[in-house]
Amino acid sequence: MDIELSLTRQDPGADPVAFAAPIDAPVEGDPEGSVDPDVAGADVRGDLEAALKVEVSPAVAPAPDSPSAFERFGLRMELLRGLADLGFQTPSPIQQAAIPELLLGRDLVGQAQTGTGKTAAFGLPLLHRLDPEIRAPQVLVLTPTRELAIQVAEAITSYGTHLPRLRVAAIYGGSDFREQIQQLRRGAQIVVGTPGRVMDHMRQGTLDPATLRTLVLDEADE
Repeated sequence: MDIELSLTRQDPGADPVAFAAPIDAPVEGDPEGSVDPDVAGADVRGDLEAALKVEVSPAVAPAPDSPSAFERFGLRMELLRGLADLGFQTPSPIQQAAIPELLLGRDLVGQAQTGTGKTAAFGLPLLHRLDPEIRAPQVLVLTPTRELAIQVAEAITSYGTHLPRLRVAAIYGGSDFREQIQQLRRGAQIVVGTPGRVMDHMRQGTLDPATLRTLVLDEADE
């Protein structure tokens, strides 16, 4: 089952971004009828206060800005260490909405303002689902400009700095084609690039889409 979600208000000034489209991952679980842990925590708090007339510890319902906020997504410990190194503590609204869905392998369309953490919103689930044993492209991120390709590749690399054997390749026009071939041959698992240069590599046979599991269109309206 494919799902298309709009994650923010339809603000004319917002930046539309198409997130991950897992190519062959099945949908796991059924979110309908699940218990919202925040609601459940609020109910427990209310019942205890009413019955015992005591102050309930905040540990019953952790605050949204708790240092463990990203831990509740169930991300790999290596990613949590990377986020701690970067000083990330509180998921932004786009991250809170997108990360759980993408961890389940669902198709998603996200829209949020520039600077709200969209790259982490799709980058963290992609890194979590990466198979380190496969030394071939598993994720392709398409960006409209070389500057954005470099930025996204650097951000994803920084999130996964503690992941063993992670390789991210940025491929775009105006740079050495042979060096990009070497990056791909060294076993890049995540490829970030501009459409024209990605097509060049596919025509040359240096980028094989057969191993791809996920496609991301960053700034899909461009």
